[in-house]
Amino acid sequence: MLVDACREDMGSGRSVVSLNRLYEEKFDAAHVSAVFYATKQGGYSYEDPTTDYGAFSKYIIDGLQGNGDRDSDGLVTFRELSTYVEDELGDWARTNGYMQRPYTRILGEQSGDLALTVIASIDDIAGIRMVPIPGGSFRMGCISGYGVGYERPVHEVTLSSFEMSVTEITQGQYKAVMGKNLWSFEGDDLPVEGVNWNVAMEFCKRFSEKTGEKFSLPTEAEWEYACRAGTETKYYTGDSENDLARAGWYGYDSGNSEKKAHSVGLKEPNAWGLYDMHGNIAEWCNDWFNYNYYSSSPSTDPIGPSSGSERVIRSGKKVDPALWCRSAMRSNEAPDSTHENIGFRIVRRP
Repeated sequence: MLVDACREDMGSGRSVVSLNRLYEEKFDAAHVSAVFYATKQGGYSYEDPTTDYGAFSKYIIDGLQGNGDRDSDGLVTFRELSTYVEDELGDWARTNGYMQRPYTRILGEQSGDLALTVIASIDDIAGIRMVPIPGGSFRMGCISGYGVGYERPVHEVTLSSFEMSVTEITQGQYKAVMGKNLWSFEGDDLPVEGVNWNVAMEFCKRFSEKTGEKFSLPTEAEWEYACRAGTETKYYTGDSENDLARAGWYGYDSGNSEKKAHSVGLKEPNAWGLYDMHGNIAEWCNDWFNYNYYSSSPSTDPIGPSSGSERVIRSGKKVDPALWCRSAMRSNEAPDSTHENIGFRIVRRP
């Protein structure tokens, strides 16, 4: 992005712009460039005595800081900034008895619009709250009670710190980021479900683009570590089914879910402030699934096998028995599977 504020003659309070001064020399090689000149060729730009810079620069800065975001989507685009600067600068010039119109254009291999800056916080965009998960070590796998073979051997894992979304991604959050709803049974506080792994990854990509941060699905190790929050019981609330009922929604012959999804955040959180880690909706992890991975898993920040045909699922579902909702329980599905009981939550790493 090039901004030519015409500061050639600082003593006169105005300066004459040369339209081609930097146009050819520095931007012919760029694939896409957004160019903002303070005035059209042969015109004048004026200082604003209420600031330390010119009026044109003032409105460029104001626009990039958020005032130019005309559609409130968290991005300031070329067209939005151009319109904002032209309108505001024009009003200022007329009020002060001047005539100044900026000149803007996109150079290079670009059609349509061009995003220039992200101005919204995470909460501003979709209301997604993240909580810090401190780095540390834990025993991963089936530590107590019932478990299947691929939950063993129990092994110690050390993880770096990260952040995780407080709840599963909700339908309201999904719509705010992706701009559409995929469900016939709607509710902004209900978790997203029936999305495959590929769709979950696309959400992470789009959310990263909107915020300028890097979001992804958790690794399997991150998910279990975050779920346990220092515990070694079946559930972060204890070992009994009554303990599970305090933390999550589950079903089958007994249970409390009535075999339907419930709004997020209604049950007891764990020690790190995470809700719904047991039941309600199963959650995609980033890893490929392998039955024997625990036998050869790295001890520090494991990211799963290098290849596979299915992805890891954690948490258990609203229709599952209590034992399938344990912290250690592993499951798997093909990445293009759209099982109605699967959703996701996201992480951000330093």
